[in-house]
Amino acid sequence: MTTRWQILSGAAALVLASAAAAQTEVQPGQSYNTNGFLGGSDRRTAEGQYYDEYRFSIRAGQRVRVGANSAEVDPLLEIFRAGERRPFLTNDDGGGGLNALATFTADRSGDYVVRVRTFRAGST
Repeated sequence: MTTRWQILSGAAALVLASAAAAQTEVQPGQSYNTNGFLGGSDRRTAEGQYYDEYRFSIRAGQRVRVGANSAEVDPLLEIFRAGERRPFLTNDDGGGGLNALATFTADRSGDYVVRVRTFRAGST
């Protein structure tokens, strides 16, 4: 599965961190791609979907686009403000076909979390 990040506007860089990689800084106007795998060693939601999470810091007013593409599973994106239990944005098929794509403008500065998960329980 490929996850794409792109800052659409704003003066500050987007700093990404995941369990699988060191911190990555994405400058405004740049894109960043990372590949991931969802399977038996990954965490699961209460409903049984495998997922990976990426944390990032953003300033209020910045626009960010996040996409998840896969030829093997139906990916779903959930975007949370750090520390919150419910996503404020969810996208399933906004990227065409079964791919996910979410674009949002941060309403406040701080840390956010993007969860990339499978749509169906048990899919890898």
